[in-house]
Amino acid sequence: MVGSIKHGFALLARDHRSLWRMVGYTSNAEHQNNPAVAHSGIVATVGNTEGKEVRFGDTSSALFGVASTQTSTGSADSAYDSFTPIGGMGLLTGMMMGEVTPGGTGTGLYTS
Repeated sequence: MVGSIKHGFALLARDHRSLWRMVGYTSNAEHQNNPAVAHSGIVATVGNTEGKEVRFGDTSSALFGVASTQTSTGSADSAYDSFTPIGGMGLLTGMMMGEVTPGGTGTGLYTS
């Protein structure tokens, strides 16, 4: 679609790097305790599991959340409102950027 293999690989590398950067931020944030829960005196040793699908845990929920918000699939396996503030930033960034990495469902390269 781009007309040049080099330009296509450059776009793919940028999309790939951006996607995994947001997965890293969100996953790292979800390994921490939720600040509101920690402030109430509850001690959790497994990270932020509130609102998560316990079969998948916080890391897989972060991966699924970022991937679904950055591709506009509309699916969810956890309550996005229950993510930590930084974890929610990873989800909202994909939505606010207009699903550019790696491109929304049926969008092609018009947003890249």
